Amino acid sequence: MALRTNTLANYAGTAYSAIIAVLVVPLYFQHLGPEAYGLVGFFSLAQAWLNVLDLGLSQLTARTAATKGYQEPQNFVLLVKSLELVFFVVFLCISGFFFFGGKIIAEEWLIASNLDLNSLTDCLALIGATIGLRLWMSLYKSTLVGLERQIILNIMISISSTARYPGSLVLLTCFTTDVVVFFYYQLAISAIELLLLAVISYRQIPKKMPLRPLFSLPSVMEGLPFAGTIAFSSLVSILLVQFDKLIFSKTLTLAEFGYLSAATFITTAIFQAAGPISQALLPRLTALFSSGEEAGFRAAYLNGAELFCIVIAPVTFTIAIFSQPLLQAWTGSYEAGLWGKDILFWYALGSGTMALSSFHYFLQYVHGKMRLHVIWLSFSALLQTPVLASLAISGNVKDAALTWFLFRIADVLLWSPYIHKVFAPGLYHSLLFRFLKPISISIIVLIFLQWWIGSLDGLSRPMASFTIVSSGCIALLFCILLSPFARHQIKQTIGFLNYF
Repeated sequence: MALRTNTLANYAGTAYSAIIAVLVVPLYFQHLGPEAYGLVGFFSLAQAWLNVLDLGLSQLTARTAATKGYQEPQNFVLLVKSLELVFFVVFLCISGFFFFGGKIIAEEWLIASNLDLNSLTDCLALIGATIGLRLWMSLYKSTLVGLERQIILNIMISISSTARYPGSLVLLTCFTTDVVVFFYYQLAISAIELLLLAVISYRQIPKKMPLRPLFSLPSVMEGLPFAGTIAFSSLVSILLVQFDKLIFSKTLTLAEFGYLSAATFITTAIFQAAGPISQALLPRLTALFSSGEEAGFRAAYLNGAELFCIVIAPVTFTIAIFSQPLLQAWTGSYEAGLWGKDILFWYALGSGTMALSSFHYFLQYVHGKMRLHVIWLSFSALLQTPVLASLAISGNVKDAALTWFLFRIADVLLWSPYIHKVFAPGLYHSLLFRFLKPISISIIVLIFLQWWIGSLDGLSRPMASFTIVSSGCIALLFCILLSPFARHQIKQTIGFLNYF
């Protein structure tokens, strides 16, 4: 029951945040222009890279909350209070780096033609402070996730998303299109969100949370091996996902980087679709494994995988197959659609593959044994990074996207079978079977719809967007109807909702 309610809450929160982001962010592009939007893209890129300074501590918090939050509340409280001090120091370091180094980044790294140096420097200082606050938030979000208080978390996320996206649009539409003011607003929203998340987390922890700062070195050291492994994995994962984009932020103009940022932002819909299931599934899998319920664990793992792919496959292939009209409708720029269609195609397929490959990570996570995960990530980074670096330095975005996709395929076909053999013998082929049906259905349905609909060039932006989204929804509907498990889940969910 908790898994179903948390999954529903996660989807409600994620769907709301995703919908308003999809509706509002294209208007950022319209009001700010490609170059200033490129700076917004740099903000997202910097945040992705600096998330490594989380040091695996948020994952440690979530796992500790799931295993000890209710059984050993005193120890969990000591861990949370100790990590608060750690995240505060990280916030100061990130803010200081961007405040004192912003001018150098603006002069030596970013290629701008319309934005002046002072504006760029101010924006970078605000970006640093905002990233530091958002990183700190991960401590409280992980606490709520691990305690399975995800309904409360999603209510909070929905409120903050409303302030962040529609609020920003009101600012840009009614008051000013100054990108510096835009980033001041982002900083203010992040500060308020951090405070509210802290208060909510304090109220949910089983033992009363003291207000004074505490630091318990043993509490932190106990989980340090696990957190260190997660931190290293996060760093290598960022290298695998973001390294080429970091170089592109130097080799492309800010306007071109704005087009690239628009394309990669669209692919985040894939991870947003995956997030609610994985966020609800991981604590449940961890609890089942910790309690020794092997049969329940294997059933939850395979059922979660099928549900995961039923959602991911239609989103992935809708973005890939309709890449040009989608990018054009999203930005309102024919040039952006033409420039980024092939890039979006390969990044979408790579992102979908990467989302599906997370299941062999789940296996290692719940066992608390991440050594093999680190070895494979390190090997992949050693192979991938030089290739993508050479392509990015030459500005070859399309080939970089294709190469990134091929590496993600290798992850699923070469490494996943071995991990399943080690941690869950006999599950890999069952997992593939659960994946292949939604993938095949999505491809067939969407290719037919693309042929039947024809060109979208003559349609308005709202109508083109509606057509593309409707196509994805039809593919999703077919995936659900042809899955007995999904139909059963929907019936149970409808029955559950009837209680309210």
